Formats: sequence, C-alpha cells, structure tokens
Amino acid sequence: MGGRGANVTIASKATSEPTTSKVITAAAGEEPKKKKNSLSEMFKKRKAKDIEFFFGDTQWRSNKYFKFDHVKDNDNIILVTNNIKAIKGNFVMIVDNDKAVYLKDWQVKPVHSFSEGMYGWAVKLNRKYFKPYTFKNPFNDYSFDKQDTFDSLLKDAKKQNKTYIALDKHQLDSKMEFLRGWNY
Repeated sequence: MGGRGANVTIASKATSEPTTSKVITAAAGEEPKKKKNSLSEMFKKRKAKDIEFFFGDTQWRSNKYFKFDHVKDNDNIILVTNNIKAIKGNFVMIVDNDKAVYLKDWQVKPVHSFSEGMYGWAVKLNRKYFKPYTFKNPFNDYSFDKQDTFDSLLKDAKKQNKTYIALDKHQLDSKMEFLRGWNY
C-alpha cells in the first residue's frame, strides 16, 4: 500500500536499532529532510552571491574588507572611483570636462575604505559598451587634463589591485539617495 503507513511498518518491526526519523527515512529509501534556513541565512547567501556576481573571486581580510581582481581581462575591469554623478535618475561616470559614460544600475556599487579615507563607487566596465557622450554644459565640479579612455582606466584598475575595500552597509539606500541628489 503506499503512503505514510508503509514507512512506519518497515521501521516498527522489533529490532535492536533505534527508530529515529533518519532510520525510518533511510529504510524507506528517502533522503532525510534538510533543515530550513533562517531569514538571516537567506540574506547572507544572497549577499555572497551578489558579491561573487559583481566582483568575482574575492580574498577576505575580515568579515567586512576584501580584495578582488580589478582586471578580469583586457576588456572587462572593475574600477573604484569618485567620478560618478546622477543625471536624470541615471548613473554616469565622468571621463572628461563635458563627457560621461552612462551606466546601468547593476554596474555600480557603493564602497569605502576607512583606512585609506576613501568613499567611492565600484564600477564594472566593458570595452565594448564604453561610449562617452558629450554634454552641452561642462561638469564644473570635475576637472580633467585629458579625456579618460578605456585603456587609461585599465591602467588605473591595475594600480588598484592591492587595495582592500568594504561594501557600503546600506547599498540600495545609498544608491537611491545618490540618484535623488543627496550627496555625502
């Protein structure tokens, strides 16, 4: 007959072995049920997957600070910079006095390093989609001697490989506040 009774009849025979739930499920050929994760465990796993997706392999110095490869290959880099501005609800990276590269929301993460006195943005860039757009008015709060190209940013990313950074604790809040114009 099937159902739950079949499992109990197998384990309920008089034996010298204890009849625990593991023995019952093993006798029936079933896998024991896994313990359910708590909500905090779910958030920890989600954060770890998010960090792995954005940064790739990381080397952790503490539970907060980590180091990663800024240069994935010659066409993909992750750069830590302060040249991020919000224009009409979108992130842009300033590359010249009047030029910027539009960024998607998933390409930008707020980061900091208190030991280096740095608060900035980790930006994921790809050579194929690195297209500077010219704006009518210059960015008065930024000054460049020459325009940043993908190759010049690649050199900067190679220099940053030794730096430990930490993710901002409230990433989503920081992004939304920045996009709304609340700069810190």
